[in-house]
Amino acid sequence: MGNISLAIPGQVAQGPTREGVHSVGGTKAKKVDIRLIAATNKELEKMIKEGTFREDLYYRLNIVR
Repeated sequence: MGNISLAIPGQVAQGPTREGVHSVGGTKAKKVDIRLIAATNKELEKMIKEGTFREDLYYRLNIVR
């Protein structure tokens, strides 16, 4: 996760919400069950302070350990 551009983590962070996901052109949310496994050897807390990693994504990835 620490090696990808800032745009991609944003898409992950904005991904599925509790309401579900919307398909392109869709009007109703569809429930999904997603499990995301992410790993890095980078110091993400340091990267957040430097502005090279999104704090909101860090929070979402750390909700469940």
